[in-house]
Amino acid sequence: MCEEMIVYHAAPTLAGIKTGSLFSCPFSDNNEMMKCVRYWNRELSTTGVQAIPVKQGKCRTLVYVYRKTSLEKTLNRKDTRELLIPLGYTDFSVSSCLCRLIRKLKNNEQFPHEIGIFLGYPVEDVRGFMEHHGKNCKCTGCWKVYGNANQARKTFINYKRCSDDYCRRFAAGSSIKSMTITE
Repeated sequence: MCEEMIVYHAAPTLAGIKTGSLFSCPFSDNNEMMKCVRYWNRELSTTGVQAIPVKQGKCRTLVYVYRKTSLEKTLNRKDTRELLIPLGYTDFSVSSCLCRLIRKLKNNEQFPHEIGIFLGYPVEDVRGFMEHHGKNCKCTGCWKVYGNANQARKTFINYKRCSDDYCRRFAAGSSIKSMTITE
């Protein structure tokens, strides 16, 4: 089940066309979850892709799978920093930003909507979602779009094609490591 979960939920990240993916996984206990995350990280250690648990519940864990180099580039952009600074982000290293995000996920009742930045969503869409409280978007797909709807629709199609292809290849016997594009 471990490999199937990451392929199904994070194919665009594994393929190198998306910065990160976030999904909820059912686990019988913390040991099972940590075993699975360690396995993913061992398999993907040479690819630039990492997996971390970001919030644990009673029977489920929210897992973030990301490309470190891609996230670094995103966090170094001026528009990203302008969005994140008022939200309490001051150190823009990957580890510091992830620690801040994880703290917010664990300590806040409200979901930190800046998580869209960590998933590779356009800054204008993350900002639009926050300003409009999720209403009045131009279109909806993998996220709510407030900026370039045509480009977003193309991206949604690419993500879907990628996921379908990766699931088909996995079912035919390909491993997550063999399907993951190395940075």
